[in-house]
Amino acid sequence: MTDDARWEDVKRAFQQAADLPPASRGALLDDICPDPDIRRDVESLLASHDRSAGFLQDTAADALAPPARDEFLGRRVGAYQVTGVIGSGGMGVVYLAARADAAFEMPVAIKIVKRGMDSADILRRFHEERQTLARLHHPNIATLLDGGRTDDGRPYLVMEYVRGTRVDRYCDERRLTVRERLRLFHTICQAVQHAHQNLIVHRDLKPDNILVTDDGVPKLIDFGIAKMLAPAEGGADVTTLVERRMTLAYASPEQVRGEPIGTASDVYSLGVILYELLSGHRPYGAPLLTPFAYERAIALAPKPPSTRAAEAADTRPIAESATGSASPESVARARQASIASLAKQLHGDLDTIVLKAMHREPDRRYASAEQLAEDLDREQEGQPVLARPDTPAYRTAKFIGRHRAGVLSLAVVLLALTGGLVFTLWQARVIRAERDRAQAEMQKTQQISNFLVNMLRSADPEEQGRNVTVAEALDRALTRADRELAAQPEQLAAIRTTIGSTYLQLGQIDKSVAVLERAVDIGRTLPGAPRPLAEALSDLAGAYEAQGRLDRAEAIDREALDLARRTFPAGDDMITSVMLDLSSVVKDRGALKDAEALAHEAIALLRQHHGEDSESLAQALNNLSVIVGTEGRWDEAVPLNRESLGIIRRLKGDAYPPVAASMTALASALEASGRYEEAETYFRQALALREQVLGPDHPSTAWTHYSYASMLVEMGQYARAAQEANIVLALRGRVLPDAHPIVAASLGVAGRAAMEQGDLQTAERELRESLKLREASLPPDHWLIASAKSLLGDCLTRRRQFAAAEPLLVQAYDGLTRAVGAEDTRTRTALTRLIALYDAWPRPADAARYRRLIK
Repeated sequence: MTDDARWEDVKRAFQQAADLPPASRGALLDDICPDPDIRRDVESLLASHDRSAGFLQDTAADALAPPARDEFLGRRVGAYQVTGVIGSGGMGVVYLAARADAAFEMPVAIKIVKRGMDSADILRRFHEERQTLARLHHPNIATLLDGGRTDDGRPYLVMEYVRGTRVDRYCDERRLTVRERLRLFHTICQAVQHAHQNLIVHRDLKPDNILVTDDGVPKLIDFGIAKMLAPAEGGADVTTLVERRMTLAYASPEQVRGEPIGTASDVYSLGVILYELLSGHRPYGAPLLTPFAYERAIALAPKPPSTRAAEAADTRPIAESATGSASPESVARARQASIASLAKQLHGDLDTIVLKAMHREPDRRYASAEQLAEDLDREQEGQPVLARPDTPAYRTAKFIGRHRAGVLSLAVVLLALTGGLVFTLWQARVIRAERDRAQAEMQKTQQISNFLVNMLRSADPEEQGRNVTVAEALDRALTRADRELAAQPEQLAAIRTTIGSTYLQLGQIDKSVAVLERAVDIGRTLPGAPRPLAEALSDLAGAYEAQGRLDRAEAIDREALDLARRTFPAGDDMITSVMLDLSSVVKDRGALKDAEALAHEAIALLRQHHGEDSESLAQALNNLSVIVGTEGRWDEAVPLNRESLGIIRRLKGDAYPPVAASMTALASALEASGRYEEAETYFRQALALREQVLGPDHPSTAWTHYSYASMLVEMGQYARAAQEANIVLALRGRVLPDAHPIVAASLGVAGRAAMEQGDLQTAERELRESLKLREASLPPDHWLIASAKSLLGDCLTRRRQFAAAEPLLVQAYDGLTRAVGAEDTRTRTALTRLIALYDAWPRPADAARYRRLIK
């Protein structure tokens, strides 16, 4: 026997015995391990497994166990004060805590790793996983808020504390109907899809890890902890074994077999959960205690949920059933139905959808959680579903079901005219078109999903042998996309748009423009698919705006808006999104009335189609506030910002990144209207929230530090302003590249603060560097370059270097006049500095000439 074959026998035997109680393993090993050498290796692995079992099997259910210790109770961990013990497991203790500085009255859960689990490898994995999980910002995923080490060096995680009921109990206790359960499940699928789009696979989806709050909001918890903490010693095969942290009843076949795991594994688990929510039973009956029992159970496909719902009581422990029984009567009653009506609701498409999600072969399941949710939507709307065989009879039946009255009336007319053949031919054409659209969408979703998974692998250090930066992963993904998707232009345009917009977020503006221009070129060849082109145009306009090419950005935004208005329904988010982008560009070009009209139109559409509470409306109100504020109407701007903040808080609560963005916008409006004290309160709250949710090194946190520093300069608090600006500059080269606009902006604030404190040498150095960065990343006629020249010229005037200051100040005034108009506040400030130069030189005639321009 080869070593590989022998190892497979050892692994298979280990997997079958690992979940059995130690006292019950002997008889099993007698049957499956006739070779004494194999049995010895299996028993050795089992002994190691038992020694670390508590660590490896720690789950959300640990909260039910009595706490093993309370050494941190009453103590401070990071910025949090521990107030209670939630539970304890083999891996660590979960504590209830709150912010120690009382900045927020939001409870959190802190999980602290036990002593002995803090090896160098685990600490490295812990940090890397925390950075990954920090990308998950979704209202239905428990947020990773913070992390670090305790005073004695043990790692910990701070998570949003979710007070809720596991999803199956919630549904049964409130007797949710089938439709209500599907609506709740749809939200869960969206959360899982968000994780997959961020290249994270949950790997342990089950009712225990899906909690529903009293308000009916589902929350996914326990993302990636097992992978994060699994030790790497012992080789790849051993790692595969110890990472078998899963619940057999919900694990996919490939997961149980130790094969590679992808997004399809989560789709399988979602299928099992949906099976239980609909039928009230587990798909395979009795609890599955061992991998061997699991393999035997899934040898045959499970019974359809409609059949299972009408069968005798499940053999699972009654403690797991909210109704106390799983009889057909109690299952139907918990869904506000009779046994017969429940079976009728589940029979047909719902049965087929669930069984497709649970298919034993990963490539036979839905390509994504989103596709599963969309098929459930089709079923509820009476549309043909992707899971059903694509036959004309089936699609005709679904069409008739959706349009029963119209079809009956038409049938009467057609029969009277003996024109049945005409109807048949027309209907067949509709069926084929609908089928083709569905198949095309499924194929596109599958390809994009596969590409994202492969992109994740390209950034895996085990694949590349070292850590890979985001930029490097994007470069490789772009090359692969061009090569592998050349024959699928719509998918290629979508991938290029995503990569191009990500380059823009990284500050690689020129590369972003090049990638997005190609996406637009591809999109123009797809007349039957307007959305990829509209999205590419919108992102390209944003990249042009970042370059300072406002005329080009406006032209592209107008093209995108025209396309969206012609091809999308009036309430489509693409229309309002592009409209708001265009209003921002038009504002920066100085056409404030046009910008305001566009913002008002977008707001009217959002109120009409989305009501008074939507994130899009909140963003639109902020945009309008900036426009009217630029016109000097700050009394109108501040209420708009307050309304925006109120909407976001009602929708998401306080611990949500856009809340901080809205707070920052309100603070800036209050600052501009001279209400510094109130503005400072909001700046401080926004900073605390962004540091808590995003971390102190996040670019969004840096933006708030910069905005706060800018206000402190206006308040005359120059030392504090320099301190805030230097917090941003400390991230330069580590988080923020020089091309990022906040670097030049913060240098400008730091330079001005130094100048006002009399340190003119430091001020000149920082202001020159700010101007240099502006000139390197922006076109020559950009107003920010003119503004930087004005500030440096002012510094040189104070240093009495009049000849050096003059060309800078003249160029600044002329440039701002052309870019934003003579009446703009920035232009008038530049004019004042130019007059001050000639007064100090002194050149009174020149001073008088420019002073006459003041109105």
